Amino acid sequence: MKFGVFNVMQQRDPAQSAEQVLHEAIDQAVTAEALGFDSCWFPEHHASNYSLCPSPLMMINYCAARTERIRLGTGVIVAPLYKPIRLLAEIGLADILSSGRLELGIGAGYQPFEFERFAADLSVNKATTLELLELIERGLTEPRFEFHGEYFDQPSSSIPVMPLQKPLPPIWLVGSDPSFHQRAAERGYAVFVSGLLGRPESVIKLRRRVEQVFINEGKSPDALRMALLRYTFVCRNKADARRYAECALYQTRLAYALRTRNESVSGNYFIDERPFEGEPSIDELLDRLIIGDVETCIERAVREIRDARVNDLVIQAKLGDLPHGLAMDSLALWMEEVVPGIERELGLHLLVLELSRRPVAIGADLLGFQDRNDLWNEVGAEGEAGPPMDAGHGLGRLRGRHRVRIELHHVAVRNQVGDQQDALEEEALGAARVLHVTAGDHRKASDVLVQEPDVGGGQGAIVQQPDPARGRVSRP
Repeated sequence: MKFGVFNVMQQRDPAQSAEQVLHEAIDQAVTAEALGFDSCWFPEHHASNYSLCPSPLMMINYCAARTERIRLGTGVIVAPLYKPIRLLAEIGLADILSSGRLELGIGAGYQPFEFERFAADLSVNKATTLELLELIERGLTEPRFEFHGEYFDQPSSSIPVMPLQKPLPPIWLVGSDPSFHQRAAERGYAVFVSGLLGRPESVIKLRRRVEQVFINEGKSPDALRMALLRYTFVCRNKADARRYAECALYQTRLAYALRTRNESVSGNYFIDERPFEGEPSIDELLDRLIIGDVETCIERAVREIRDARVNDLVIQAKLGDLPHGLAMDSLALWMEEVVPGIERELGLHLLVLELSRRPVAIGADLLGFQDRNDLWNEVGAEGEAGPPMDAGHGLGRLRGRHRVRIELHHVAVRNQVGDQQDALEEEALGAARVLHVTAGDHRKASDVLVQEPDVGGGQGAIVQQPDPARGRVSRP
């Protein structure tokens, strides 16, 4: 289970400058990494205060220099608004400047207000996006390519700034359109959906529809990776909860107006807030969304994760004119108190490795992975890594300073750890500190290399300490 953050970068209050909005978004990205979030996502919108971010890739390039570990995603690139040759080069540039941390969210867009200002045809936005995906796949994997389609015509070209991630950065198709889900099933892409003001059951229905598409394509539903974007706010009092819910309704009103061509612009670029027919009340939002104290948020998040079977939960804590401090407090409460509760309820443990600059090799079996390649896949997605040392032994080599979070399931640990003797290579004994996180209990000791979780889910743990005679980790 992974957790991300999203910031639409709204300017609700004219007294708040664009500079302040953007720098608060940068601060959120830096803070999210420090708190242990897995990803941070940036939007794309134009010509209104609904969002002040016209370029998610530009935001990623800047935030890449301010962070080291966190994955940085486009949420989303509005594909029909781009010239392919420029977009391809900018994707490659962003992946290089982020040291291979780019998550590539692609969407078709939905706002007539924006498309009109780009002289783009909204009626063919989905077909245009699917064709552009073909261009991305070819242009960023082939040394020289050309493309002649219905919407794009690209003469023989090459992209000298190619992505570090091979064959491509992870691609996320955003939206509920079945044609996108079919492409995801065909090409192994992930799916990103928005739950925002919707009821949890609507996400469940969408999950089932996407799974059916995968089945129709001859793919297992288990191959589907799905992320859910959700309004989420953890707080200590009801007043802050109501203020957040009111900001969520504000954002939805603007989005509705822009989607339905009912926008009214005042003060140059400010969209007037107007109620829409059938909108929920603030009390309904407080009952429906992941809003409230720690226990309320744990309960609702666990229910949605279980019911919708999402792999990633991306939360939006900052929106409207909610004070930046309140949003940052919510993110801290989420990672420090809500996430341990979610992990407890879902039966997950996290092993966190704080690595030095020396290479470290980790045995997959000790960490409870039934498929030894799973360790490499998990670790490789978190930081700079070389190829597996030995695929037969399930080893992955890590370099640099990264916080690597590896999910452990109780049963897997019990079944896999049993006779495993090797945890870390001899060279790594002085280079790695291991922090085992279970049920919100954070333990750290310089002489503890691995802690095995109690299979029953309790607070107890079996501590594995280095055996000086062998130079390796052994079970007591």
